[in-house]
Amino acid sequence: FIGMVIDVLCCFMEACAVVEHGVIAKLRHTFGFISCPHRVRDVFFHNTALEDCTMEQLSNGTAVSFVVEQNDGGKAVAKCVRLAPVGTRVCLTKLEPGICFGQVSDPARGDAKGVIRFLNLAGMAEHLLYNSSDVQGAADSIEPLQTSYAADRHQSHSELRSALHERASATATAPSPEQATKTIEPSDPRRSGVPAPPQPHSGPNIVQTPQSISSCLERGQLVFFRICTDMRAAQMAQEAAARGAASARRAAYQCAVDLRPVGPSELAASPHLQRQAVLLQVLEEAVKARYTPLQPAMR
Repeated sequence: FIGMVIDVLCCFMEACAVVEHGVIAKLRHTFGFISCPHRVRDVFFHNTALEDCTMEQLSNGTAVSFVVEQNDGGKAVAKCVRLAPVGTRVCLTKLEPGICFGQVSDPARGDAKGVIRFLNLAGMAEHLLYNSSDVQGAADSIEPLQTSYAADRHQSHSELRSALHERASATATAPSPEQATKTIEPSDPRRSGVPAPPQPHSGPNIVQTPQSISSCLERGQLVFFRICTDMRAAQMAQEAAARGAASARRAAYQCAVDLRPVGPSELAASPHLQRQAVLLQVLEEAVKARYTPLQPAMR
């Protein structure tokens, strides 16, 4: 009778156990580690905890389901490790809602990450890193957006605003497509200050490579982007802040993805973006002046 009671209790505990999902982070000969979105540290498992699968069927990135238990030392270990059902998606990152507006402070080149500077909801300046592979569009369909207020680095704040209004009026008085086809005179975008807006690409014939895409964004270029959060790193930062540690910067657990250059018409149609663009440019000049060493006076 006691044995039957123990079996019933064991079945009840297994039924009440919370099944979690994760991906294989590391594999060794007889053990491994599982990464879980809501756990800061990877969970250890032994090959004796596998059910309906073997170590040969697992590899880095394989989605699995498991139950967490405490071992004799009080550490969390994974039990009842199984292959996750087909179609199970385990995301360790989260794409934040909304589209942000910022400026390229340091372009990404090759494997080196770039820096995007932007203003948060409180109006404070922040920065995030991005990879060249996260830039949308092909090199032949996007021209570098050299804004008129970024071309001359000695302009004052009022001159920057007037340059933006000149761009808005120039875009509003642009000739129609019929008139544009009659005038086939080449123009220098550096003199006009109004480059051609980026043309959307379509079709599967455009092949994008990180090397060609990375050349699309230049220093001082305005971009739209989205914010991607590493949920494990964000939780780690929250726990550190709860212990009284210094608050981690957003760049420690967030990055910029889905970057797209801002078209001249988009900038001219939004006074709010124009104000942010001016502030970002002034901020960039202040940061550059702070970290630029003083040149020795000429005798």
